[in-house]
Amino acid sequence: FTVCIRRRHTTTYCQVLTPYRLRKKGLRSWNGAFPKENGQYQALYPQSWTTYDLPGQN
Repeated sequence: FTVCIRRRHTTTYCQVLTPYRLRKKGLRSWNGAFPKENGQYQALYPQSWTTYDLPGQN
């Protein structure tokens, strides 16, 4: 997944939400180093969700 936050028609934050390193040549230029400690996976059958803490985006 990617998240992009825009304020007043300007992108202020854009991040690939994956704890894994991107390996493909085209995607390697993306910032894919989202810290694992900033994501929390929760599950309650039959649903699951992930909550991301976006640094500097309160």
